[in-house]
Amino acid sequence: MGIGRKLKRTKEREESEKFRREAEQRTANAEKIREYYTLMAKTLNAQDYANALQWALKLLKITPSDRKTLEIAIYCAGMLHDDDTLYGLLKQGWHKQFLTNPQDHLVLGSMAMDREELELARDVFREVVEQHRQIFSWISNKHIKAASTYLRECEARLARAKLSAALDKAAARARDLKQPPAAPAQTAAAAGPRGRGPARRSAHPEPW
Repeated sequence: MGIGRKLKRTKEREESEKFRREAEQRTANAEKIREYYTLMAKTLNAQDYANALQWALKLLKITPSDRKTLEIAIYCAGMLHDDDTLYGLLKQGWHKQFLTNPQDHLVLGSMAMDREELELARDVFREVVEQHRQIFSWISNKHIKAASTYLRECEARLARAKLSAALDKAAARARDLKQPPAAPAQTAAAAGPRGRGPARRSAHPEPW
């Protein structure tokens, strides 16, 4: 059998093994999804929000694009007042364009402001103000007014931060310009032998 034919058969076996492993992984994931979803629904119905959240998070690791599971996770994190988890889930939902509730946008923007993530907060509030007709099936004027107020505050804080950074940079440059130039190095002749200072004149003049 030629070397080329051996390599071809080896490659075919490797590809076949790869497809088999992928099929097994898909089957295992499908079983996990069914199990986790059942447990999430059961604990949610029992108002066991802590366990429902844990099952939802496990599901999201397998199916990160599952909008329904993300909504349940956000709801449970909110009920538990788990702000760090809630913030991470809201950010994930916003980046995936899954958030369709104006209140979720306002909460995300407020939490981003509290964490000094002002650019994210500005973008979230701007989306509510400028694109609410495309994003939400319904939104109250109260939500739009609140988003507008927060948006102005974000823009003002970002402008102040930008100005402060520019002033700090200018001050640092001015300090550098005011530093005195380095003193020139002493010449070897002025230093005298072995750097002991200038050579002294004799007290008595040398004879002619």
